[in-house]
Amino acid sequence: VSTMSETSTTTASETSTSANQMGADINPLRLLIGLGLTFGGDTIVTASYTDGTTDTITAGGILLFYAGAEYRLDDNISMQGTIGYHVDSLKPAENGDGSFSRMPIEVMAYYHLNDKVRLGGGLRFVNNAKLKLSGTTNRINDTFASATGLVIEGEWLPVPKIGIKLRSVSGEKYQSNNFFGDVFKGDHIGLLANFYF
Repeated sequence: VSTMSETSTTTASETSTSANQMGADINPLRLLIGLGLTFGGDTIVTASYTDGTTDTITAGGILLFYAGAEYRLDDNISMQGTIGYHVDSLKPAENGDGSFSRMPIEVMAYYHLNDKVRLGGGLRFVNNAKLKLSGTTNRINDTFASATGLVIEGEWLPVPKIGIKLRSVSGEKYQSNNFFGDVFKGDHIGLLANFYF
């Protein structure tokens, strides 16, 4: 009887320790930072250079940086919110430069297919879009009305703290406040990397 009692006590202790370790490993709230490349959208500006080359600024390009947080609702569903900086710029020149920058806010929901793959969708709200150009003959500072877009993406997590995302953004349109009311489509695709902590 004494031996059986000792065995039972040890088993209960191990079970309790295992449960505590599992609870410690599961953190439903995670912070994140990310960056990526995006491609697409209407051409806003085309610049010509003295060496015969050209460069463009598009409404969907090209560098995206962001930070935010994610909350795991259950085994299958998680929510994510981020704020970022999205910019496309002309290659440097001695007598001028140009850029199109904006600040997107995204709210996403994800369905986890398994521990490494999940699919997501959500909305993207873009504020403070600005076009800045300087050169020998002109200088432009244009602003754009706020825009919204629909985001669909898939994410692969090779390890829990790193995610590789392929996405598509559609419906995003930028209404110029100065260029005779021109509208530029910002639809694009992107390849992003998330870092969770």
